Amino acid sequence: LINQASLKMSLSHQQLVCRLYKACLKTTRDWNYMRETFLREAWLIRRQFRSNMGLSQDEGSKLLQEGMRTLEANRHPHPWIDINIPGGTSWQRNMQVPDRLLGPEAHQNMNKWRDLLTKKHRY
Repeated sequence: LINQASLKMSLSHQQLVCRLYKACLKTTRDWNYMRETFLREAWLIRRQFRSNMGLSQDEGSKLLQEGMRTLEANRHPHPWIDINIPGGTSWQRNMQVPDRLLGPEAHQNMNKWRDLLTKKHRY
């Protein structure tokens, strides 16, 4: 999830910890589809991160390394992907067919249907 070798030079320790926290929450969401279970697990993760807030830089770096290893070991094999982003469950589900593929007769039929649907009927 997080390539620490490339990020270590450009991001601060605080930014790396924040990214680890966010990745932990996303992994927890992948494993817990029920909201109540997810919220309980998220609260435990938050408590664990808060308890380690006042540690020295060396201890914090060791915990960061350990957290990254734990995150990689617990990653879900099929993570949840939002429905509207590429790879999501509804991505490009109802795409319109390009006009160049329809041909001229299809345009005539579409215009007839459009006229029928927009015409006000008198009963």
